[in-house]
Amino acid sequence: MLEIHGKLEVFNKTEAIEQLLEDEKIQNYVWNKLYKKEIFEGIRFPVGRNYEDITVSIQLFERIKIMALKEVPKYYYRVRKDSITKNKTTKTCSDYMNAILERYLYINKNIPQVTKYNSYNFVTCAIWLYSAIVTYDFNELYSKYEEIFEILKNIMTSNQSDFIWSKLNYYRRAILDMMLLDKHMSKEAIKQLYLAHDANIRKKLI
Repeated sequence: MLEIHGKLEVFNKTEAIEQLLEDEKIQNYVWNKLYKKEIFEGIRFPVGRNYEDITVSIQLFERIKIMALKEVPKYYYRVRKDSITKNKTTKTCSDYMNAILERYLYINKNIPQVTKYNSYNFVTCAIWLYSAIVTYDFNELYSKYEEIFEILKNIMTSNQSDFIWSKLNYYRRAILDMMLLDKHMSKEAIKQLYLAHDANIRKKLI
């Protein structure tokens, strides 16, 4: 088999957690990484919850000393239409909401040195979550989302806001602008923008 040589990068613990929270170069999935067995000692995936990677990944990264990243394809990933990430339901969105809130509060308490990256990640997750709730008419989740939205507003009026705006792409900026202006009046516009963005992503996967 042909070996593809990718670029090797090494991160210390803080740098690795920052990369995890940026969720681009190093993403929150557990399945696409190799771990030492002892790192998992005492850590278990939550039973009956979707998006369990979100809460488990940060606990694993908190235990590492260094992380090596090499962009070499070693895993075949099959995208299914009925997967958890593709099949939006009230439960999956509710579980996602619980996961991002739990992780945000955990990091603020235990890993304060990455606070601005934690805030950035929380905002991007909150943008996606509200877009999904609006698009799929999960009306029963609006009241539960208010706690998420209050944290988002506090973040965007803090001294971290410039850092967050600088990292957001145009799509996320547009959604966030509408949410902060009037998230209820902007529902239809957010829905249409989300659907257009999602359709564009699907085209790239084909």
